[in-house]
Amino acid sequence: MDNLKTLEQNIQRNREEQDALWKICGELAEYHEELEYEIALADEVEMLERERISNALAKAQGNQTHAAKLLKIGRTNLIAKMKKYNFPFTSCQ
Repeated sequence: MDNLKTLEQNIQRNREEQDALWKICGELAEYHEELEYEIALADEVEMLERERISNALAKAQGNQTHAAKLLKIGRTNLIAKMKKYNFPFTSCQ
């Protein structure tokens, strides 16, 4: 009987947690819709490029050629974007 009561309590707690998560998802969706046009497109593109370049360089351990391949852009294009966004240059590769 105790096992059944514990199971029922766990099910109820899981339902409450799921309801809370769905509520949070709804609030985040509303927040995203509100912000969608508050940032200029050029600024949003810049933020995305910075993040993608940073992630690619980290994954490639700073190797610009490998990072450019991950991003599916040319190395010279990557270097130009790195200069544009003031990324540090550790070495020429």
